[in-house]
Amino acid sequence: MKRNLTFVFALFILSVSVSAQTLVKGIVKEIQGDKEVPLPFANVYIEGTTLGTTTNFDGNYEIKLEPGTYTISFSFIGYEKVSKEITADGETPIEINVTLKAGEGQKLQEVEVAGKANRESENMLMLEQKKAVVAVEAIGAKEMSRKAVSDVAAGVKKVTGVSMMGSKQLFVRGLGDRYNSAELNGLPITSPDPAKKVVKLDMFQADIVKLLEVSKVFNAKNYADYTGALINIETKDYPTEPFLSVSIGGKYNSNSTGKPFYMINSAGNKFFGFDVNARRSLTPKNYLVVNRIMNIGEDFHPASFGFTTNNASPNSSFSINGGKLFDLNGSSKIGVLASVSFDNEYEYSPNVIDLNISNKQGNIDGNYVSQIYSYNTYFTSLLSLSFLNGDRNNITYNMVYLNNGENGFKQKKGLSPDWGEEDTALIRNAEYIKYRLLSNQLRGKHKLNDKLSFNWNGSFMNVKYDIPDRREIVYQQNPDLQWTYFALNNGNDTKRVIIQQNAIEYNATASLDYALNDDKGNVSVGAYYRSKYQTYNSYMFGYLFNQSNLENYTVDISNPDAYFGPQIFDRIKSNTNDGMGYDGNLNIYSGFVDFVYNLNRLTINAGLRTEYSGMEIISNTNKINNNEASYAFDNLDLFPVLNLKYSLNNKSNVRFAVSRTVTRPSFYEKSPAQMIPELGERLTVGNPGTKANPTAYGYLENSYSNNIDIKYEIFPKQNELFSISAYYKQIIEPIEQKLASTGGTDFIKTFVSTPNNATAAGAEFELKKRFNNIFAGLNAAYIYTNIKIPDSFDELTKERQLQGASPYIINADLGYNLRYGKGKTNVSYFGLVFNSFGERLFAVASDGIGNQYESPFNALDFVLKNSINQKLTINLTVKNILNSTVQYKQDIYADLENPNVKTGQILVYEYKKGITAGIGISYKF
Repeated sequence: MKRNLTFVFALFILSVSVSAQTLVKGIVKEIQGDKEVPLPFANVYIEGTTLGTTTNFDGNYEIKLEPGTYTISFSFIGYEKVSKEITADGETPIEINVTLKAGEGQKLQEVEVAGKANRESENMLMLEQKKAVVAVEAIGAKEMSRKAVSDVAAGVKKVTGVSMMGSKQLFVRGLGDRYNSAELNGLPITSPDPAKKVVKLDMFQADIVKLLEVSKVFNAKNYADYTGALINIETKDYPTEPFLSVSIGGKYNSNSTGKPFYMINSAGNKFFGFDVNARRSLTPKNYLVVNRIMNIGEDFHPASFGFTTNNASPNSSFSINGGKLFDLNGSSKIGVLASVSFDNEYEYSPNVIDLNISNKQGNIDGNYVSQIYSYNTYFTSLLSLSFLNGDRNNITYNMVYLNNGENGFKQKKGLSPDWGEEDTALIRNAEYIKYRLLSNQLRGKHKLNDKLSFNWNGSFMNVKYDIPDRREIVYQQNPDLQWTYFALNNGNDTKRVIIQQNAIEYNATASLDYALNDDKGNVSVGAYYRSKYQTYNSYMFGYLFNQSNLENYTVDISNPDAYFGPQIFDRIKSNTNDGMGYDGNLNIYSGFVDFVYNLNRLTINAGLRTEYSGMEIISNTNKINNNEASYAFDNLDLFPVLNLKYSLNNKSNVRFAVSRTVTRPSFYEKSPAQMIPELGERLTVGNPGTKANPTAYGYLENSYSNNIDIKYEIFPKQNELFSISAYYKQIIEPIEQKLASTGGTDFIKTFVSTPNNATAAGAEFELKKRFNNIFAGLNAAYIYTNIKIPDSFDELTKERQLQGASPYIINADLGYNLRYGKGKTNVSYFGLVFNSFGERLFAVASDGIGNQYESPFNALDFVLKNSINQKLTINLTVKNILNSTVQYKQDIYADLENPNVKTGQILVYEYKKGITAGIGISYKF
């Protein structure tokens, strides 16, 4: 590996040193009336090569050329092409300015359709960022490809101030999941995961994504429930040129590939991840009952605790994408795009250090070494249909279907003092989780006249979360070092868990936009409606052993199925209670008015949004016995916003924003239903309490935030950016997770509103620079968060940072474009991508136990992209080259004379992800 990297860097340096190039630049204009004005998006290309670019909003362009004689051409649909011959000497810059004239017989509609902005390109998104009234950051499909981004989760981590814990927990500016929101093509997405507000972002594979927009500043046209950021995933749509492409890929992981890989025995199609129905059939519905002991009939399938140990195959991927624009009658067109992809990955974390700490002095409650296996599948599909009628009418239908399966197997081996200080325990947990999302969207844009336009959107979404058979079993070694079943808590340790969640959501929006005279701005008004219905049910039952003395019933743990049957158990005990299910309804009615006015260099954007939200939760739904309890919550809120943009010149802006936003508790947090944890984890129970009627844990209501942002940005040249910003947020009564006592030594996790306000503040920096064929990017964030802890929370610290907040986040990339071959038509891109974050609070502890922190982590990836010709592309990637160790540490207070003084930290969890090397081949027909 080191030798290969040395060769790559040597090639990189050599390529830089030998490339002398000529800068060709200028401006392209068109004639409007009696004036010449800049022409954006005009094509500038070198005849006979693949070299080319487009003009920016100001009509400017730049191209770098090796020494030689070329023909440079300028064109735009509907205009006459202009060509000129130039000679590049590798040193002297060349400036060519041209004015394109409209060609005879050209139709305006053709210009509008074929000349649509390419929002996948970095240059286009940077131009939009410069012109935008409200600050927004975006990463397009081309930049994602250049940085070897495979899914949305990996893509958002490239944005300033954004980090993630795994693929499920999003943090923006130190604010966790509940403070952020996600949308698909501008409409809200429901998360399949009941514990998360933001959808699992790695479900969206890069094949269907046109761009990711991250809005950290509130806009009155958006729902107000984001204080950290709003992430909008915009899917691809019709192409201007027909295409069909096929891609295949494979990856090698140093931890898993070719190594023994454990998977639980199960029915169904495990490879593609569509086996949830086969697993669900193991437990007939008549066994999903509340608090009952049942004899096992012939219809009951015990569900194997056996496993396979085949060697893990390389990770693989496949995709097929195609699209075409059909001309109906010259003025009307139909655009079609379809995409289907499948990806899988074998993940193995060997010899994971796994400690449980029982008190603040650092006494160990469990000392384990874990082997963790997870086989993950991702099926992604997109269908986009567009009807285009010039620039007057545009109607688009999008269907997105995603299926993500996680097939996990975990084995923990070690000591637990609760089970005997010298007795080795073996815990096996096998779990299959299915996340499914189906979205149907219909959107329309209509230009009623030169000043007035009407936009509307509607969507239907169905998301599911399924755990058809989580299986948990515990073994214990007797004094003769033989394994036996552990049944201290009969019916609780060897058990099955089933969880089902289904959610349906409807969205509808309508807005009118009126353009003021002389391009002075516009006025927008609109109405939005969101409706969500969700059901959650969970069941748990344990096996009752009929042996009088289990300590003498030894088991071969390598072949558990031979010992797990009628000879050892004949009944099951349902530990399900009525409170392990709920139904939830959410309705949000919203309206807004948004005003934009251009006053010379100053642009003023003032907006006001009103939202009425009504939530109803019906608990105790696991048994229909007329004891269902209903909880209703509603709020009517106003959310003002003011955005100011001052253009210092045509290359730089200063921005200022002030706004008010909201964070609403989720069904998961407000429902009193019990959420079943894995073995060893604490039960989670929501909190329906209000200020007027609190529960024993306190109250849980909306949290509001007052936000201030200021930003300076400059765009020196095409594809270049420098920006620096600062922000301050006052979070009023933030929502926090709390460990609460239920009596004795039993504790649960719940959620409460903290009476004390929290602060989130920081600074962000971003730089994008291009030197000849060298691309360089750097963004960094300093993050400060603080909250004062009430005495009732029983924490060891009186103030701390917010959970998940990292004090710094750094992203950097460095790349080089190498052109070679006849006519310089072959292109190779070499790139390094780096990410780092500082120590962050992972888990807030209580009950006299210290907080847990995730240690700093550094990641380095290498990318090599080869465009052999216009049809064939071969890409190589090496991810996590440093193979840094993932570590979690816990605070300890070992000084008995000063019990409230932290004396250090103890390592409680540690593992490595392994290095992943991959190859991908794509062919465009």
